[in-house]
Amino acid sequence: MEPNSKALSATHDTYVAMWCTEGFEGLYNWSAEQRQSTFNAICGKSVQSSNTVTMMTMRARFNPQRHYEIYAFNSTIPERDIVAMFNDTPQLIVDWIRENGEKIYSDRVKNNQPAIQ
Repeated sequence: MEPNSKALSATHDTYVAMWCTEGFEGLYNWSAEQRQSTFNAICGKSVQSSNTVTMMTMRARFNPQRHYEIYAFNSTIPERDIVAMFNDTPQLIVDWIRENGEKIYSDRVKNNQPAIQ
């Protein structure tokens, strides 16, 4: 039995996701920018680095009341499907990213108090 060539050729992208207590804030495909920068360098064009992640972090730091979380993670799932997951089942995708991603910034507040006292 031959291995599934589609599974072997699957590539992953690195994303940066941002959310807060009010919901999903944004998803940034870092890999796409890196591919474009590499292509521009090969073609002899100027390479500009983005400051998107820096801007996300600044937004989080200057709005502590919203308790932002920013994580980087790798996924073979297309960007549009990840955004759909954030809209349809946000807690599932957030839990998965927290477990499998790399924390960039977090003001997360854990609610350890019982709901009924």
